Amino acid sequence: MKVLTDDRQISIAATASPLSASFALANVNTDRPRQEYIADASSDTITVSCAADASNAVDAIFISGTMFDSATYTLKDTGGSTVETSSFTASDITSSNNNGNANTLNTFYKNQSRVQYPEFVSFTNAQTANCSVDLALSSTTDRKALQIEGNAIASWDQNSGATGRFLDSASNAINLENHGQIYVGSLISTIDASINNPTDGNNYTITSATSLGTPFTITSGDTVTVSGGGTITNPSSGNESISTNSSTTSPYTITASDTITIDSGVTVTVGGEGVVLTILATSGDVQILQWTGDGTAAGSVTLGSALSSMDVNSIFNPLKIGIIRCGTISSYSNPQLGYSKSFVDYSISRPLSNGGFSYTQRNVAKTQSFSLVIAATDWDTWQAFFYAYRNKPFAILSAVGMPGGQKEKTRFSSFCYMATPPSVSWETADYINVEIILNEVL
Repeated sequence: MKVLTDDRQISIAATASPLSASFALANVNTDRPRQEYIADASSDTITVSCAADASNAVDAIFISGTMFDSATYTLKDTGGSTVETSSFTASDITSSNNNGNANTLNTFYKNQSRVQYPEFVSFTNAQTANCSVDLALSSTTDRKALQIEGNAIASWDQNSGATGRFLDSASNAINLENHGQIYVGSLISTIDASINNPTDGNNYTITSATSLGTPFTITSGDTVTVSGGGTITNPSSGNESISTNSSTTSPYTITASDTITIDSGVTVTVGGEGVVLTILATSGDVQILQWTGDGTAAGSVTLGSALSSMDVNSIFNPLKIGIIRCGTISSYSNPQLGYSKSFVDYSISRPLSNGGFSYTQRNVAKTQSFSLVIAATDWDTWQAFFYAYRNKPFAILSAVGMPGGQKEKTRFSSFCYMATPPSVSWETADYINVEIILNEVL
């Protein structure tokens, strides 16, 4: 068993910014997993800098309250050289691919604040000098058609400014509570229908993911400016000036703050049979800030910036982390046989007088109870830890050295507090039995 007793963080930084001040990076150092950090981008690298010495090594990292599609950690020594790197578990606890049916495992997402297990990772190469850990996170799975029930999201219907609602392909309002895969911070990539099938003789400024459904001819010194980031992938990279009549018979993709300038009198034709011009900006540059009710009323959804009515290309989960601890661990023997895990279901259940049943699904947490038989010197360490933490939550890996199928890094890890003070009895003069009950914090 391992307990992360001494967090060695001295600073933390991220390449992305927080969605808002309410979701600041500093939130990962609170004791509230649901008071999380939410990034304003679909990829982010968080750097945790730690102080370490021979008596206070950086042994492990723990994360909880997470949401990402992929995540890796890279431990670096005091000089910034990579010591080790590996991946976190990125899968959700459960799900179904039968979307739109409320009676599947997708009901897991209903009112669920935690979609991934917490994870406790012990480093192979503990650091005894100042070091850092980079957490590289990304969100890449399109969620617009992964609904619990109802229909997939097809478009955004602007009310005014940054407010509006989502519609399905038949222009019916989407109930976000029933959809279940939409969150504060969800990242939206759109298709701007207003420039489909454009006419010549105009300048075009594209700020969102755009697909033009017919061959697109740019003529007579027109300028196409694309805001976002990236490069022109075909036929060249960077800003491009075209001075002679040109034609491409393959798709022409622009993902950049690049400018295409066509000299006067020059015609550029992009297309051919089945070929289109695709102009893409950085995905997820618009995020959901909040919604009222179930999100079906006009103007009930608020975005981070104004967005005209247009088709939705994709919706990505926000990048979230609720808790990060990185530091020194205390190791103990595994719990004795009889280790017990039970669950607390915070759902509301109400049997009705006519035999019916009413319910509202809510979070599920776990409770652990177990006995440790440890040496008296280890009891001194645990007792000091209890005196320090008392009922303050901490990160624990309740069992180590388990067979691979036991998935100990997630199954036995938790962010929890001591429900009651530990009770002890002396088995011998040198060994002590410690009874412990832990309640998980969500």
